[in-house]
Amino acid sequence: MSVLPQSRFDEIQNEIAAETRPATKLEAWLAAEIANAKWELERVRANTSNIAAESRLNDAYGRATRNWNRARKELQSVQTAHSNRFTKLPAFARADAAEFPLADAARAPWPSRATSMADHLIDSVMTQAANEANQAFKAIMERK
Repeated sequence: MSVLPQSRFDEIQNEIAAETRPATKLEAWLAAEIANAKWELERVRANTSNIAAESRLNDAYGRATRNWNRARKELQSVQTAHSNRFTKLPAFARADAAEFPLADAARAPWPSRATSMADHLIDSVMTQAANEANQAFKAIMERK
């Protein structure tokens, strides 16, 4: 196969990185896989006039196409999950979600803010009621 200039490979990498804007190492790796597959596709297209290597070129083209589609699909899935994690979760749960980047946030049993506030309210009412009951008991005991 003919060799394309390294500058073209660098251009492809920069184009893919600009288009996908990877935010994590996994996303960057998948973007690099897309760039490698696109590079391979361009190399195959540059050699289409080589009749003697036609079957090898067809195999290389099929492999590069599959790699490109797989990496693109995986990157889309990862970025969608990443986006969903931070747009669907309540603000107080986002910090916990950031600790587990591959976890499916939609399936995590996050407590709702209403539950947390209700629990806090119940605790404070129970504490206040217990304090009032203790004071009433002390007052009764002092009268005796």
